[in-house]
Amino acid sequence: MRAIAALLFAGMVGGCGGAEVNDAHANASGELAAFQVEPGLWEVASAVVAARGRNLPLQVRNRLVGPRPTRRYCLTPVQAARPMADLIAGRRGCVYRDLMLDGERLTGMMGCPEPGAPGPTMARLDGNYGRTSYDLRMEMTSPMPDGTPLTLEVRTRGRRLGACGEGERR
Repeated sequence: MRAIAALLFAGMVGGCGGAEVNDAHANASGELAAFQVEPGLWEVASAVVAARGRNLPLQVRNRLVGPRPTRRYCLTPVQAARPMADLIAGRRGCVYRDLMLDGERLTGMMGCPEPGAPGPTMARLDGNYGRTSYDLRMEMTSPMPDGTPLTLEVRTRGRRLGACGEGERR
């Protein structure tokens, strides 16, 4: 269940080629410069629209599918310069592959470590991405404790609301 809970972050499938980009060094190297967003107050809403897994009980599937609590983040200029880690994944240590931004169409792969899980969570990303909003579909796959894959289809929407107010979470 820990792997399932880890999947429910905003913001994972299979072998892909191309160069890897680790969010820890991407900010310094400028590799994710095209993905910068405007700093300020952001609202992120997500929902699991489908859940699949071999022998996945119906009750578990039904608990997984549905909206997640909407979150708000106050992004500093430093965080806005590397939103893939802070805004999209909701955590650090992720590796990105084959990221492409064609106009406002974002496609690519993301893999994030899962403490205590038998392997990383992998996501295929596809959607619209801009400096003040994004709307992404992610197909996320993570190994369950018995090693079988659990796949979730997640839709995540983020939008900049404006400047950060006093006491906003950073």
